[in-house]
Amino acid sequence: MENRGKVVFLVVMLFIGMLYLGTKTGSDYIPQFDAGDVNAVIKLEVGTGVDKTQEISKQVEKIFEEEIPEVRALYSINGQTEESLLSMMGFDEGKNNATIGAKLIRPGARDYTAKEIAEKIRPRIAQIPEIVDFRITGGSMLGAAILGNKKDIELKIMGNQFESINAVARELEEMANSKSYLKNVESSIDKGKLEMRVKVDRDKASAVGLNTGMIALAIRQSIYGADAGELKDMDENFDIKVRYAPEFRDKISELDNLMLTTLTGVTIPLSTVATLEEGSGPLEIRHESQQRVVKVYADANGISLGEAVSKVRAEISKLDIPADVVVEMGGKADAKDESFGSLYLLFALGLAMVYMVMASQFGSLKDPLIIMFSVPLSIIGVVMAFLISGESLSVVTFIGVIMLIGIVVNNGIVLVDYINLLRARGHNLKEAILMAGNSRLRPVMMTALTTILGMVPLANSSGMGSEMWKPLGITVIGGLLVSTLITLVFVPVIYMTFHRKDMNVEGGGK
Repeated sequence: MENRGKVVFLVVMLFIGMLYLGTKTGSDYIPQFDAGDVNAVIKLEVGTGVDKTQEISKQVEKIFEEEIPEVRALYSINGQTEESLLSMMGFDEGKNNATIGAKLIRPGARDYTAKEIAEKIRPRIAQIPEIVDFRITGGSMLGAAILGNKKDIELKIMGNQFESINAVARELEEMANSKSYLKNVESSIDKGKLEMRVKVDRDKASAVGLNTGMIALAIRQSIYGADAGELKDMDENFDIKVRYAPEFRDKISELDNLMLTTLTGVTIPLSTVATLEEGSGPLEIRHESQQRVVKVYADANGISLGEAVSKVRAEISKLDIPADVVVEMGGKADAKDESFGSLYLLFALGLAMVYMVMASQFGSLKDPLIIMFSVPLSIIGVVMAFLISGESLSVVTFIGVIMLIGIVVNNGIVLVDYINLLRARGHNLKEAILMAGNSRLRPVMMTALTTILGMVPLANSSGMGSEMWKPLGITVIGGLLVSTLITLVFVPVIYMTFHRKDMNVEGGGK
């Protein structure tokens, strides 16, 4: 009380120092919890058949069995679904693609996390020569699906010329592959696919009563099948599709012999009205904001998402990007920034609402402001908790910080309210502060300790899903523990500073 300037200076310097250290702790989006899922997505050369893809998939399954004794179940998905349902959920599909997954035993029964196990088998998969590209992840398949299977970093290269955006994408992909803090680097650069082009001779087709649409429909039905009703067997219905046998539809040499039926009912081979040519075409053309876009994907390796984004942006700034090409950040990095923007607004609204409630109850604008000084002090404890536990600022920990707004002011309310009560009973300012500090110490500590101890099981949890809730408990414990200790000293000092005119009046009166 006799060294108010020194106390304020020390607390302010401690607050500034912790804010600086807080910028070094890194930031993430939503913590990935260990549900025991290990998934490898492999890609073979474009044009590879499903049979070859399945053969390589079995080799990867064998690696899973040999390297992961904790495996409880294995599965693989080869090729593509008929309606591309998996693509809608963010998974890769295609005849040259395969997804191999393992379900592990519960976290408490194994020595390694799913992410560590995934990194363990990465070198073995990389040795398979047929695999052109692959990525392997460990954690929760359901959590990834809910988040749209977004990668940590997605660099969106947008423009109107494929040559320009592909050149920039290759440069960024090469840069990402050279950095040890990034892994699972891949790009959506279209490598094209082999295709057979049917060139219809319109004059010949017209002469026999056919047009391009009729020929295209007949070819599709011959290869993919045409609906031909249903077969009812007992209580089950089976769809009937009619198409050519595999030996006639899977060989390029046989495509010339596909039979077409003219309007007059005459059957003729495809070679009569069309010629076949081999070529290549794009697998897909992606657009975003009315511009063509190619993406480069990467995951952070050993560092937080925020640190990875900062380093990638620094590397991009060194590159000579053409004027007609725009590079934007997407993925979890973009989702994190958007979520943090919303949480910053919630934090400000929380402060405003807490202040308004206290102002209405105290009937004063000054006393609630004194109590609100305890809120920034909780940041000191939060940062210290991050540094000790190794946690980073994420959506979950940010929610914990917002919760602290309503928790830490309780101690200040108890203290300031009793100071005002003592002053109303005739005690001078200094006596009221000292007596309130002595009398309210026990209830303040009781309030703080009950909340802190209630959070200990949450902060100490180690079961499945603990990655989501553990940071929340650590944030609340760290913030409340330090803010309580400092508030007991800082709030009385700020109270006396704000009411120093009252102290002069009281002193003069005596």
